[in-house]
Amino acid sequence: MKNQELFYEAFSCEMIEMSRKPGNLAEVTDTNFQTLPEAVKEALTALPEYDYTEYYNQYGFFANVLGNDEQFHIVTIDELVFFVDTQGYGYPRYVTRLRNIHPQIQD
Repeated sequence: MKNQELFYEAFSCEMIEMSRKPGNLAEVTDTNFQTLPEAVKEALTALPEYDYTEYYNQYGFFANVLGNDEQFHIVTIDELVFFVDTQGYGYPRYVTRLRNIHPQIQD
């Protein structure tokens, strides 16, 4: 199964709940990484990762810096980790915070 199909299945089964165009961190939903199926975890950890801290501090989630080559990304803001879907835009259109993505950090 392709990553896109895998992620869309996770969305439709509500394993991953995404916030649409959040204005700030308080509007972002959370997803517990440890409860996701192994195939979804593997697909997430294989995604390109970007440090978004500087852009978020200036533009929030609407910094147009991710490009249009990939639809899905992992972005970090300080120590927080997010899974984002750009829907073909250069900024995150759908966002969820990945909690417990690092086994040594249980939050």
